[in-house]
Amino acid sequence: MVKVAIVGVGFMGKMHLGVYTDKLENVEVAAICDINKDALNIENLQAGGNIKTEGTSIDLSGVKKYNDYKEMLKDGGFDFVDICLPTYLHADAAIDAFNAGYHVFCEKPLAISVKDAERVTEKAKETGNLFSVGQCLRYWPAYTEVKRLIDSGKFGRVKYAEFARFSVTPTWTWNNWILDGKRSGNAALDLHIHDSDMVLFLFGKPKSVKSSGVQDKDGSFSHISTLYRYDDKVVTSTGGWICSDSFGFNMRALYIL
Repeated sequence: MVKVAIVGVGFMGKMHLGVYTDKLENVEVAAICDINKDALNIENLQAGGNIKTEGTSIDLSGVKKYNDYKEMLKDGGFDFVDICLPTYLHADAAIDAFNAGYHVFCEKPLAISVKDAERVTEKAKETGNLFSVGQCLRYWPAYTEVKRLIDSGKFGRVKYAEFARFSVTPTWTWNNWILDGKRSGNAALDLHIHDSDMVLFLFGKPKSVKSSGVQDKDGSFSHISTLYRYDDKVVTSTGGWICSDSFGFNMRALYIL
């Protein structure tokens, strides 16, 4: 039995909690942590956000609850830490977990800057502990099948590919952190990263990348479009969160072989 501690039980933390308690075998949630005391009083998995979640009832009476992350790490009783905190807190939380001797699963994006991302990866290598980032499309059935077909060459090579994801403006986060570009990187980092990572996963590193987008007052981007340059194909991606509340969420991918 693998035991996990989740830090951050807002929208994404609840999503992970539901997977551990309902979808995976041989996994036990041993502890949860959130700075918001009320957030720890979880009776169902209704979480808001841009992905529909079921309001399934859940019993966490046997799960330890903390408001202090370092206290949870000190008490232990689990094998790995699942980090579902705001992006700007990821790097320090991951390093603290590694230093305390735990394996780490961190929600995407890994960090707010390249420097912070390198701090985390260097610490992971130093400790030798297991480490993974939640780039979920790499495990999404439709995308993994596309990866298999492309690698097999069964239908020929890809000549053109485009990726897109559109979302309502995310107004559901704690302290509205996700709409603060300095804390989230805005849509360019939080949302667009899904498709940028999938481009790398499917086609490898491009020769060059060029992006443009809808710029906010703080200089970050709430919608962004990118052209990835390869010698033998054209690849584009676009996405953001400036759609109306009635739009909801939509993602798609198109490949021409």
